This record gives sequence, C-alpha cells and structure tokens, in this order.
Amino acid sequence: MRFSWTGFLLLGCLLRPLVAPCQADGEKWVKKKEVAGIAVFEGQAPRGDYKQLKARMTLPATSLRRLATQVMDVEGYKDWVDRTREAHVIQRVNDTLQYYYAIVDLPALKDRDMVAEFKIHQDKVTKVVTSMAVGVPDRHPPDRRFERIPDFTSSWTFIPLRDGNVRVEYRGTVPDDWTYSLAKSLIWGGLYRTLDNLRNQVRQAPKRNLPVAFIAEPD
Repeated sequence: MRFSWTGFLLLGCLLRPLVAPCQADGEKWVKKKEVAGIAVFEGQAPRGDYKQLKARMTLPATSLRRLATQVMDVEGYKDWVDRTREAHVIQRVNDTLQYYYAIVDLPALKDRDMVAEFKIHQDKVTKVVTSMAVGVPDRHPPDRRFERIPDFTSSWTFIPLRDGNVRVEYRGTVPDDWTYSLAKSLIWGGLYRTLDNLRNQVRQAPKRNLPVAFIAEPD
C-alpha cells in the first residue's frame, strides 16, 4: 500500500527539510520544503491536537476557470492529487456545491476512505476563487474494507495578481498524532507533488467540461 495523507487533505522527494520561520496572514508558519517554486509550510491549528499545512506556488498567466475546473473535477483527482486511489461525486447539488467519496492508501495500516462536502465561490471584487472541502462522514454508507476519516478540512485559493499570474495556495489540517510524527517528511513531499501535478495538469486542456461560467476572469 502507498502512503497518502495528502490524498484526504484533498491532496517522494525526501529532501532534508528546510526550517525557516514564516509569518503570513497573521499566523506563524515554518517552511519545511521549497523546490522548483513550490513551498510547503507547517503551522499549529487552532485546535492544539491538529497541525495546519500550507503549500503555495505562482502560475504564469493561468485561467481561473481552468483552475476551478481542475479542483471541481473529482473523478480526476486520481490523476494529480498525490496517490489518491479513487474519487467520485456522490451528489451534485448545483454548480458550486457537491459531495464526493474518496479512498486513500496508508502503508502497513488499514486503507482509509472519506466523504466530503465541496464548495467553491469567487469574490466579486477581488476575483479570488476559494474552494473548501469538509469531512461529512455520515453522508455515505461505511465500507468494512476501509477506516472512515471523520474530521478534516482542506482548501484551495486562487489569487489573481496584477502581472496576470495566479498565486495558488493549498491549506489543510491533519491530526498531530504518532502517524504524522512518523511520516511528516512523506506528507510534505506529497503536498509538493500534488501542486507540481496541478501545475502540469492546467497546462493541458481539461479532460471534462464542467460548468464554470460563474467564475469571472480578472480584467
């Protein structure tokens, strides 16, 4: 089985971690990895028993609609969210709200599954696009083959810049337990690969046509 906390953080390169304090958005972050324009940070979540993870990069002249299509295409997660085994929509409510189910792999442990509520919206003034996935474990029947991940949050933010580029930022929470302590370097590497995969995916035409007309491109 392959490791992937990143897969449920809706989600390697075992380089020696870089440790550099980082202050962003009024929060204290520690840079753990930076390679090829992708930086990964760790911080303490408001709940003391959770860690907060952040990864970011800047993409040149990228369409907001193309990025929105990528994160809305749940069935395509297995192609770019690090080592995601399976993902599919279980209910599409409207263009901005859907529920999905996913399976991720853990080494030497029972595989995990998850159910998430996915929302996406755009600020009408700044044109910033934000998607959020929150665990809703009771919305889909359990499967005895997997252990259900009950509690998680993750988000993608796409920030248009004045030079026409787009800053991409991922945030997620993970339990600060023995699993994270043993595998944190793998997690950081998984976040890097996920953003790198996203960067490569959006250079290509989308595999599925999804309703993204509600996303406005910056002037």
